[in-house]
Amino acid sequence: MRYGFGELDLCTDTRRLVADGDVVHVEPQVFDVLAALITERHRVIPKEELLDLVWGSRFVSESALTSRIKAARAAVGDDGRTQRVIRTVHGTGYQFVAEVTERAPASPGAGRSTRLPATAGALYGRARELEDLDALTRDHRLVTILGAGGMGKTRLSVELGRQVDNAVFVDLAAVRDEDALGDALALAIGVEAGAADDVTTACTNYLSGRRTFLIIDNCEHVADAAGRLVTRILADVDDIRLLATSRVPLEHREEVIFRLAPLPLLILTDDQPTPELAAQNAAIALFCDRARRVQHDFDLHPDVVGPVATLCAALDGMPLAIELAAGRLGTFGVADLVERLDRRLDLLGSQRSTGDDRHRTLRTTLNWSYELLPPACQRLFRFMSVYPAGLPVDGVEWLATQIDLDSDALQALNGLVESSLLLRRETPSGTRYPMLETMRTFGIDLLTTAGELEVAEELTVRRALDVTETMREERRAREREWNEQIRQELANLREARAVMHRAGRHGDLLAISVNLNDWGRMRNVSELWSWCDELDPDMFRGVDRARVQAVRSQAAWRRGRIEESAMRAEAALAEDGLDDWVLAASLSDLATAMLFRGELADAGRMWRARVDVDGDVHDLANVALTQAYAGDPDGARTAMEVLLAEIRSNDHPLGEAWGCYVLGEVARIRHDPDTIELLTRAVELAEEVGASFVAGVAGVTLCTAMDSAGDRVGAAHRCSGLVDHWLRAGGWTQLWTTLRNASVFLHDHDPTLAAALLIAAD
Repeated sequence: MRYGFGELDLCTDTRRLVADGDVVHVEPQVFDVLAALITERHRVIPKEELLDLVWGSRFVSESALTSRIKAARAAVGDDGRTQRVIRTVHGTGYQFVAEVTERAPASPGAGRSTRLPATAGALYGRARELEDLDALTRDHRLVTILGAGGMGKTRLSVELGRQVDNAVFVDLAAVRDEDALGDALALAIGVEAGAADDVTTACTNYLSGRRTFLIIDNCEHVADAAGRLVTRILADVDDIRLLATSRVPLEHREEVIFRLAPLPLLILTDDQPTPELAAQNAAIALFCDRARRVQHDFDLHPDVVGPVATLCAALDGMPLAIELAAGRLGTFGVADLVERLDRRLDLLGSQRSTGDDRHRTLRTTLNWSYELLPPACQRLFRFMSVYPAGLPVDGVEWLATQIDLDSDALQALNGLVESSLLLRRETPSGTRYPMLETMRTFGIDLLTTAGELEVAEELTVRRALDVTETMREERRAREREWNEQIRQELANLREARAVMHRAGRHGDLLAISVNLNDWGRMRNVSELWSWCDELDPDMFRGVDRARVQAVRSQAAWRRGRIEESAMRAEAALAEDGLDDWVLAASLSDLATAMLFRGELADAGRMWRARVDVDGDVHDLANVALTQAYAGDPDGARTAMEVLLAEIRSNDHPLGEAWGCYVLGEVARIRHDPDTIELLTRAVELAEEVGASFVAGVAGVTLCTAMDSAGDRVGAAHRCSGLVDHWLRAGGWTQLWTTLRNASVFLHDHDPTLAAALLIAAD
């Protein structure tokens, strides 16, 4: 019903308050107060009755009602003094006293429709989506909003319906067979059965000649039948626009897909945002709005910003999950909810009756989508859930063979993407198919119930070993591709290592560290050093014990513990039955320690010994570097030019980056004019393949070269960036070098700062 008073309209069907055609935004409870007062305007409503009408059986203080009355008065241009609209009857309650005109809801074809479901509260974070969706529906006759359950598809479609003329809403949630679709459409548009040979014909006859915006909601469980209904409508009715919501496409030739993503999240950093700034984030704003419905005095104070942001992120920015979480604040605190995120599917539920039972808990929402899948898609979904980083296409095909999938892997993959249970994410290494974390939790629960979790976890281990071993063998030939692929796989590798830890599979843990060692050492992936530190040499014998010492030696050197690195390298070389990898890695670490001690001749001999083992071009360049440091930069330059030409002929970008760095270092010692050019090239090549360690050390020398060339300001800026880089990477040895060098070229500008840098370096 619509009630008019003054220049205002209040519609209880659409839950809208309109002033001169513009919607007046009010909180849901404020609207409930207004609606109760206007429908019962013939009498004074006692305060206790209003409290029951608005808040139900939930206990709230009288001050909550007082604040809503104040907000209601402000919304309708009234106040507590004049009381032209809402009168206070002291000691009793309130009465609506303005003159009211009742108006029937508009019918389709007669202006903006009221045939839309009521929605609670404002729509957060969807302004851009609403604008894009409006543009699409103006250009195309059929648009389908596609998204996972709980993503807010219905809410978005209703909001758009409120902004266009002649919107009609058809809800298929309760429809179970094709024959009932026509009845649902007839009910929505007000067509009587018997108006034609069949109800669908009656509907299309009625719609013909009317400019209608038809919203068909919840199509996924009857997608084929809904597709046929849409085909019929589009064929028989010219002037119509169709907006569907579904978890799967309708597969109509005119269909345009609009994928609805989660709400944007607030990414926490060391500088925590103020509550005012945090409240501008859509996910947090939604949480706060829903939280105040169960805890009217909920305040986003500084201590709660971090937990709320963490909670919203853990729920993937999924609107339904956030609303359900906020609804639990009547029982739990925000910190309690964060601590229990591993139980999110069961915790986030409501005992209250809702208009849609699928949305009472997060688990039932996800299960609705899952049950619609064919068995092969269900099986692939379950086994994909143990991969937090998702899988690339070839990974999905590999998994399908491992689990004996009774279907084509790509067809099953397509089904999961179309059902919005898998995401499609473009990365530098190609397309990957991850899940939202909430979906993963659901999938792992399904694996556990089916008794398949152990098998799935074993497959994560097998894949981690296969991928890293292949990368170790192919990395130099495919440097760029493998760099990005391993970065994308890191979350999966963590998951596999957790399985290895629980099972006490020390050999597999060692194999992962060995496989990743050469890749990680040039990229400052400090997490890998922690993996190495976790390995206990006493758990191994022979060559495996030597491997543990070798990887821990590398980790120690990266952390700046040079003497510990040398000690572990010597311990590795003392073991029996060494393989070439242990021998080469240990010789290189010993040479590095000798270089830092100033034992240049010994370092050069050690690096030559390493080159004899595996021909590594990095250490061949290091031999030339010690030659330059020992007083023969001319010979070093000649040797490096020959080596660099050979590296370039073999298309080895990382080797070329290191070679340019060493040649640049030699050129700096010689004061050659191409010093900056060589070092800049080294940085560029290293960044191309993600070798941040190489880019960093070349950058340190480049700072010194820029200072020598008179560009002290440029050198200082670059040096500042390098300090930040080494701090984030944990590269203490390189940080020491950077600070020491910076103190030299900053001395004339600011002696106090230079001294402080030396102290920091020490």
